[in-house]
Amino acid sequence: MIWQTDVGKRIRESPAVANGTIFLGNKDKHIYALDIASGRVKWRQATDCEYFSSPTVYFDKVLIKGRKVKWGGSEHRLYALDAVNGSILWKYEGAYAWWDNLLSPPAVLTLPEVTPDNKLKAYVLYPLSETSIDLINIYTSKSEGKILD
Repeated sequence: MIWQTDVGKRIRESPAVANGTIFLGNKDKHIYALDIASGRVKWRQATDCEYFSSPTVYFDKVLIKGRKVKWGGSEHRLYALDAVNGSILWKYEGAYAWWDNLLSPPAVLTLPEVTPDNKLKAYVLYPLSETSIDLINIYTSKSEGKILD
């Protein structure tokens, strides 16, 4: 074994790795960034969710879906965090639902268009229900329409 880091509670999903950092969500309601060489915790961000998807890293952002368990169902969240310092850039609150299949990793759709500030148009595809997907602008967290409704 090269290194071992205790991050408290159970890790349910696969981590993401980018730029020498391991990103993961934990049942202790935190999202972690670990140094890949040493296992040292670079940052830890508190959330209100107990279960997380595998993260998706998109340039300088970590996108991760979370689920807050409530009686009779759960509330779903989509977080965008700064990959360097872990600050929450935005949080999109989704549907109150009973299904668990919303914890697949966030999918990013990049369009061959450029915004006025020279960024590619990019969206996170966020399931609102079993039959509806919302397009969330990755830079502003604003919904820009539903597909598959």
